Amino acid sequence: MRNRLLLIAAAPLAAVTMLSGCSSSEQAPESTQSKIIQLVPIPGGDLHQITLAQVAITSLGIQTQPLQQGKVRLQAGGAVNEKNIPFGAVIYDPSGSAWTYTTTGPRSFVRSPITIDRIDGDTALLKAGPAAGTPVVTVGAPELLGAEYGVGEE
Repeated sequence: MRNRLLLIAAAPLAAVTMLSGCSSSEQAPESTQSKIIQLVPIPGGDLHQITLAQVAITSLGIQTQPLQQGKVRLQAGGAVNEKNIPFGAVIYDPSGSAWTYTTTGPRSFVRSPITIDRIDGDTALLKAGPAAGTPVVTVGAPELLGAEYGVGEE
């Protein structure tokens, strides 16, 4: 788990630097960054809607799939009927709370809270989270978290 948290913390820094088109010694102009990543605060909290330019979606390889609700075969045997997402769609904020990114429109994403019942192999079984069928980000979520928290900005 500690290695996963370290990976989550390091990956967004590299992605934001790559997306802004700057090396570690130079900062991209503000206009370039704002064309690639747009953050719009969501009223009533600390969340932001993140909208990425198509080049960012392609560069990061962002992928989504619908949140599933149904029978899941457990690795230890048996099956349960629960909401579930790939474990790769789970991210943790700096305080350790679990989240997943959902789509809110074309190239737009928002962080949604989840409560994990248990992890079974590559699947996170959820006690609470978005509705079944909601598209969740399965590839690129750490980079979205980095963009939302401003990792890599000076």
